[in-house]
Amino acid sequence: MQLEDRNSFGVVTACHAGDYHFVKATCASVRHFSPNVPLCVIVDGDFNVDELIETDNPYIIRTSEIEDYEIRTYCSGSPRSKHLAMWLGPFDRYVYLDSDAIFWGDVIASLKWEDDEDFIVFWNKPTEPAHNSWLSHFYFDIDILKLYDPEFEWKWNPYFSAGSFASRRGAISFEDFKRCESWRSEYPNLFSWTTDQGILNYLVFSLSQRGKLKLGRQDLQWIPAHRGIQETIKKLNIRGWSLPEKVQEPYILHFCGNKPYIYDPKSYALPLTLSRFKHHKNVGKNLFNALYLVTKEELLSINKKAVSKMRRWLTDKTMEQHTDTSVF
Repeated sequence: MQLEDRNSFGVVTACHAGDYHFVKATCASVRHFSPNVPLCVIVDGDFNVDELIETDNPYIIRTSEIEDYEIRTYCSGSPRSKHLAMWLGPFDRYVYLDSDAIFWGDVIASLKWEDDEDFIVFWNKPTEPAHNSWLSHFYFDIDILKLYDPEFEWKWNPYFSAGSFASRRGAISFEDFKRCESWRSEYPNLFSWTTDQGILNYLVFSLSQRGKLKLGRQDLQWIPAHRGIQETIKKLNIRGWSLPEKVQEPYILHFCGNKPYIYDPKSYALPLTLSRFKHHKNVGKNLFNALYLVTKEELLSINKKAVSKMRRWLTDKTMEQHTDTSVF
């Protein structure tokens, strides 16, 4: 895909304070493989991002600074913050990726975006009707959804992870999301346990079926948890402790599921870890210092999780004691 002026196309990611260390890797990977593409980071919270601005020079959108009260409330404190790019973002067209995703190769050069396409799904395999239980787990309960949209054809759509996609600004309106949220208020389990993935998939395919959205699809997202860690290791064939200069078959690597921490033996963290190293090298650190800083970030993450679990345990115990001592 050819880049035009700075506001016509860019890459968007989003983060909160807890995954800021990951989003630095996301931006570093984009800068490494697609150095000329503009970046935008949606920041959910009031934490300091000066280091990211210094190394990657992205547009910064803070949820707390959004003037529209409804949109600010809807997007703050949740994965829905990503959709600010669709309503208030700086780019006419953009590629979005979560903070636990990175470029592996020049994804922009591989992106095929037709002029009339509004949204591109980074997955091209339709879901078989026999897999409707999987559909209800990750996306929506089709029986409930039919109460609101009986004409929706749910079979054989290429349902996708909301951690990466491409969209035109304004492709899906805020009003469309609000309508779906009103349905969920009546049936809390309608759109599965995911915050926005079920709604986004429903809207993309329902609007496409109604002729209100031109949909494209391209196999550009690789999820190790889905495709298999051993297959991923074989596919990437990583050598050394730096990001490769060139990748023959670019993908967006999305590490959903177990987060890609070095300390977690159930995750495959190496590609994203190399991107974390890349960020720290861009700041001026050598490999040894980069490893130290990544390890420090992970120890802080472990500590925060431990404190959070302890607080929940103490809260539960306090409630139990209150119940035991209550007089009925």
